[in-house]
Amino acid sequence: MLEKKDHMARVIINRPAQRNAFSREMWTELAEVMRSLERDEGIRVVIITGEGATFAAGADLTQLAVQKEDKERHAYIALVEEALKSIVNFPYPVIAMINGPAIGAGCELALVCDLLICTEETVFAVPAAKLGIVLHYPLIQRLINLVGLSAAREILLLGEPFSAVRAYEMGLVNRVVPPSRLEEETFNLARIIVANAPLSVKGTKKAIAHWFSFQEEEDHSAMEELEGNSFRSEDFLEGLNAFFEKRRPNWRGR
Repeated sequence: MLEKKDHMARVIINRPAQRNAFSREMWTELAEVMRSLERDEGIRVVIITGEGATFAAGADLTQLAVQKEDKERHAYIALVEEALKSIVNFPYPVIAMINGPAIGAGCELALVCDLLICTEETVFAVPAAKLGIVLHYPLIQRLINLVGLSAAREILLLGEPFSAVRAYEMGLVNRVVPPSRLEEETFNLARIIVANAPLSVKGTKKAIAHWFSFQEEEDHSAMEELEGNSFRSEDFLEGLNAFFEKRRPNWRGR
């Protein structure tokens, strides 16, 4: 869903029955929406939020489960990266208005936004270790760049949910507010940005995006091999089965 008003656009992740878990189609649609907003010269800030009580509860694991071939996985990762980079490269600031749990892909989506504001009740997690997979390396880079090495280790190696207060301590989010004030506070930030000099805001956003792209120009082939091996492992299948069957996984380390 898309709303526009007063130089601001609100993009709403709208799949509440699945707690806004991202499907392939949703990643494609997000990239298309961001490209359309980029062509709209009247938009100077974008707000991304979730419909209902969840920001986004991760990727659609039913789609991940059927990606048996490397080419399918690479195609999916390229789809996700295109959507995330459409936010990183968007010429004006993008604010994540995090209205509920931001898990896995939901947390990864928030990471690429310029400002993050959440409620006191928000829970975050990147549970790749609970599924037996190695996260896509550019996402690990972004997390380290945002919260630092020590906090990134905590998030990734534990894979456990953590609170809005802990997210603020790590530097993951900019503001933590009561649920009743989330929309007001978010739009206040958006109005401040809109009132600032467009060339200054746009130039700063471009400089930050350039810094991110410079970080990502390295050769990641060894990291991609680690990631691919994890998706081909017995443990990944066990992690998925355990998730769907709501039981503890029996890891074999292979």
